[in-house]
Amino acid sequence: GLRDYTATYPYVKDACDPYYGVKVAGGYWNSGEGSYFVRKNGWWYLFLSYGWLGTTGGYQIRIFRSKHLTGPYVDQNGNPAICAGEIPDNLTKDTGVRLTSSVLWSGGPDGIESVEVSQGHNSVLHRRSDGRLFLTYHTRFIEREGEDYETHIRELLPTEDGWLVAAPYEYQGQVAVPPAQSTVLAGDY
Repeated sequence: GLRDYTATYPYVKDACDPYYGVKVAGGYWNSGEGSYFVRKNGWWYLFLSYGWLGTTGGYQIRIFRSKHLTGPYVDQNGNPAICAGEIPDNLTKDTGVRLTSSVLWSGGPDGIESVEVSQGHNSVLHRRSDGRLFLTYHTRFIEREGEDYETHIRELLPTEDGWLVAAPYEYQGQVAVPPAQSTVLAGDY
């Protein structure tokens, strides 16, 4: 958003700055692209894309949450979204709830297996009629050459402790997850 120049901020290292305002994430050359906030069930969720549009080590969508818009934002383990000069960087650290990762799709419409990678530059669509949230993002496929990418949508679902996770299958209408046996769906996403 645009800087509100009617508000003034003191300089507090790794917290706020007279020019930039309140710091909620990043720092020390760690940044998140396409960051934005979503309010749901009493929480503010901060979405960030770490990485780049590569087929290896590419974009990753991660979230942090806070009870207050200005933070502090933390992940499920209490790790802060603000960096204090740590190494490695955000892309290689295990901070933030990672919403997406490389996915091997088998038996697609053409029957060919494909590996989806580098999900990023995300946004959330909020359907006001029923309150459901949908993650929209771009993705690449290892098998394709060049900078070819597509836009995909997955429903965001709440966990028992209030975190948002992306459904393992793409959203394609009224049913977010196609019928399948639990042994096919079980695993680490």
